Parts: sequence; C-alpha cells; structure tokens
Amino acid sequence: VLYDCLPLYHTAGNIVGVGQCLLHGLTVVIRKKFSASRFWDDCVKYNCTIAQYIGELCRYLLNQPPREAEKQHRVRMALGNGLRQSIWTSFSSRFHIPQVAEFYGATECNCSLGNFDGQVGACGFNSRIL
Repeated sequence: VLYDCLPLYHTAGNIVGVGQCLLHGLTVVIRKKFSASRFWDDCVKYNCTIAQYIGELCRYLLNQPPREAEKQHRVRMALGNGLRQSIWTSFSSRFHIPQVAEFYGATECNCSLGNFDGQVGACGFNSRIL
C-alpha cells in the first residue's frame, strides 16, 4: 500500500505514485495535500508499507514533535527524490524506515537513476546497460 500525498499534476505524484500502482495492481492511498501533522496517522490508518516523498517533506516531518503514530506505522520503504544527505540517517532512524529508495529522473529527458542499494546521499548509478 503506497501513501501518496504529492500533487497529481506533477510526475512524482502521478506517474511514480499512482501510475506505478495502477500498472502493477497495487493499492494507493491519495491524500489531497501533504500534512506533516497527519502523515503518520494516515500511514497507520491505511496500513501503508511505502511512503512517497520529495526531499523537503522529510525535513518537515523531522521538524514535527514526536508522536505515537510515527512508532506504530508499517512503512518499510520511503520512495522519492531530493532527500538531503544531512537528514537521511536521522529520517530513517527516527521513523524506523529500513529502506530509502531515492531516485532521479526528469520528464524532459529519457533517463532515470535509482538508488536501491541504500547508499546515503546517492540518487543512483549509471548502469552499464545505458
């Protein structure tokens, strides 16, 4: 179950979030807009296992006071782009998220990169296949 609180008029929220769920038959929870105070409550309520982000959302979540829901969720992966290296480890540790899948892509080019090895601060690697 993927939690998507990003705007659907942007590629990240639409194609990466909703589009991939439709393509692979997954469940997606769509929130009208991001709420730092409701984020973890929503993840608990809907049993989300993947939370989609853009970097600054992670900083906003870290700036919130601790709450019970951030310990009760089932999110096992945060998927997104732009997570600052300076907060990557504290984000993963505080919210008990075992995997951060950072990616880079651009709508105006035909390439994308994915960091599926979990190297802090990396957005992926250039594959030999490319």
